[in-house]
Amino acid sequence: MKRGTKKTRSGRALDSKGQIIKEDPKIVVANRFKDLCRIAVGVSSKAAESGDASAVLARKLMEADIEVDRFCKFSPEYPCWKKMAGSGA
Repeated sequence: MKRGTKKTRSGRALDSKGQIIKEDPKIVVANRFKDLCRIAVGVSSKAAESGDASAVLARKLMEADIEVDRFCKFSPEYPCWKKMAGSGA
């Protein structure tokens, strides 16, 4: 029987004191994505109840999209920049 598979699947390497010494970057990104989706769905659900709220949220999301693009454009260590650079954007 395999033991420790839950820790192994977490994508983290721990030292003898239980401190994280290496974390899988793919899991970090997946967790951020999951958290952002949860927030977006919650806000969208509330905004859908009102036409005015929906319009405000749509405008704010477009503004956020532009801001994220600007951030990524000048941050070569982030994957979004690599995708943009590779696509000629």
